[in-house]
Amino acid sequence: MSLRVGALTAWLRPRTLAGQTILVVAASLFVLQLIAFSLYYIGLRNQWVTIAAAPGVIRILEALDQRDRPLSWQRIRAAQTLQLTDRAPARVGQDSPEIAARAAELFAGAGIRPLEVRAAINEPAPKPPLARVLTGTGSKTSRTRRIDVQLSVKLQADRWVTTYTRSAPVAQPILQRLIVQTMFLFGFVLIPLVWFTRRLAAPLRALTSATARVGTPEGAAPVPVVGPDDVRRLAASFNAMQDRIRSMLEEKDHMLGAIGHDLRTPLTALRVRVETVTDGPDRERMIATIDDMRKMLDDILSLARAGRDREPPQRVDLAALADAALDDFEDTGAPVVRADMPRTIVIVHPRAIRRALTNLIENAVKYGGRAEVSLRVGKERAILAVSDPGPGIPEDRIEEMLNPFTRMEQSRSRDTGGTGLGLAIVRAIASAEGGHLRLSNRPEGGLLAELSLPLAV
Repeated sequence: MSLRVGALTAWLRPRTLAGQTILVVAASLFVLQLIAFSLYYIGLRNQWVTIAAAPGVIRILEALDQRDRPLSWQRIRAAQTLQLTDRAPARVGQDSPEIAARAAELFAGAGIRPLEVRAAINEPAPKPPLARVLTGTGSKTSRTRRIDVQLSVKLQADRWVTTYTRSAPVAQPILQRLIVQTMFLFGFVLIPLVWFTRRLAAPLRALTSATARVGTPEGAAPVPVVGPDDVRRLAASFNAMQDRIRSMLEEKDHMLGAIGHDLRTPLTALRVRVETVTDGPDRERMIATIDDMRKMLDDILSLARAGRDREPPQRVDLAALADAALDDFEDTGAPVVRADMPRTIVIVHPRAIRRALTNLIENAVKYGGRAEVSLRVGKERAILAVSDPGPGIPEDRIEEMLNPFTRMEQSRSRDTGGTGLGLAIVRAIASAEGGHLRLSNRPEGGLLAELSLPLAV
């Protein structure tokens, strides 16, 4: 039940600018319509009360008129419809204080102030639909049906004058008119508003789409500078910002390429010189240090260039990509275990994803002793999982381990070859491919790394 209510609430609460604008205007129009029709109905009701009270008041006033002698025909006709009693007559129908109050006002306007005024209305029950069909009256009967009005006036302590008249009901189709006018008003106002808001939101949608591609190798096309002045200035500012970002990224790529080339050259020279050193502990330590520096340089450059792959993304089978990476580890004798992996199509940069998977498997083998790789398909996403039976990571340090140059002090020290960049590279690659990396400790022990990627459409 709560799910249905939540879905209905979400549907009634749009999140787009156009939807929220239309909802506010529609709600305001609806409230305005309710207020206008409430005032209209109150005026119509007051008018009907006057119409219902006036005939009885007129008859009584004609009967009481003493100006003509002998009795005029109006007085004779009015007197024939009056009922004189010494006490209040029995009420016929429902008591109507509104009609009684209005009749008292009309009497006061004519200079007569009765001791008491009572009114009652009796509306005949409508005939059943079958009876209307059999009698042939149809809907005409319901339209001409009258309401009986009983008006009793106490003129003296023991004198009551009662008259019976008929009045038409409030025949205005209030609900139908409200619906028709509301639909007409909504159509007249909301149709242009929908067109205008969609036209206004189009540049914003283009800006949103372009923002998602900022910093990617393919970049984003300039946003059209159209629409109102505010939106035009925003689009122009975004285009200028994108040009600056593109220039900075290109400058960074050139700088990284130069740094990589300039550092590799002296490292290669040092390695050549070390080869000439006499065998011994110092020579081995120097070679290991140079290899560490080369590995760290490669990791730094990989992290800096994550998401800047110049090749376009390709449609690949993620299961085949994972099998190829596992084959390489098996060829070296690494303890890896593969589960059944269903065929899963994704659109990614194959080299980047293979690098990310390789890093995860290396970490699992190095710090957990064994890597278990599996692939499953979730809702619109493929999840590549790498687990190990190792010590895992303390819960309060899982997020920290995704930062560059962060290592566990005990089991993941520099002595084991770690640079603290492996997981940072994987997270950067996952983010560049529209996915994410999640680390968690397994209940049975060990670490579980899940690389989630969007499925190909």
